[in-house]
Amino acid sequence: ILDEGPVDIALGTVSVINGPESLIVYTAKRLFGAKKVFIVMEGWNSLGSSFGENLLHLDRETDEISLAIDGFFCNDDIAKAVIRRTLPSYPPERIFTTGTPTLDSLENDKADEYRKTTREKLGVDDDTLVVLYLGDVSGDYHGCDLEINKKTFERTYEALNKAAEIHPDRHIVLLYRQHPRDPEPISA
Repeated sequence: ILDEGPVDIALGTVSVINGPESLIVYTAKRLFGAKKVFIVMEGWNSLGSSFGENLLHLDRETDEISLAIDGFFCNDDIAKAVIRRTLPSYPPERIFTTGTPTLDSLENDKADEYRKTTREKLGVDDDTLVVLYLGDVSGDYHGCDLEINKKTFERTYEALNKAAEIHPDRHIVLLYRQHPRDPEPISA
């Protein structure tokens, strides 16, 4: 890549443990000669990423991180707050909320059509309450209970059982989607 010319801007993403962003954050300017380094944070996940863990190698009390990273792009104010909590001395004016292509590309005008088609496919009538539980990989979050996903699912399941007892005339369906990287999916 460098044979074709210098790197003007290096763009990394905050992802999972051992993600590729550490290469961008810690070496783009020094090794690649990048003039600017930006990080895209696609969600609210910096605590479990290699970005979050590798911050231990940077002095948070100096401007070293500000020199390494010229700016962040994130989804919303919640994501910005996560960055600010992780990097309290980082200049907030260099954290840009841009929205998320994932949510911005939802076809909200087709929501009713998709809801109807999905319920038909699953054999769920319109009067049934459907709760979707999206599984996670508990180990991705530094300092978190390694069984937080399992425990959260169990509490969700228990709460829905209580709701079913209180409202026996109401049908409730719990849908579970395991995370693709979950080494120990919950057996429901």
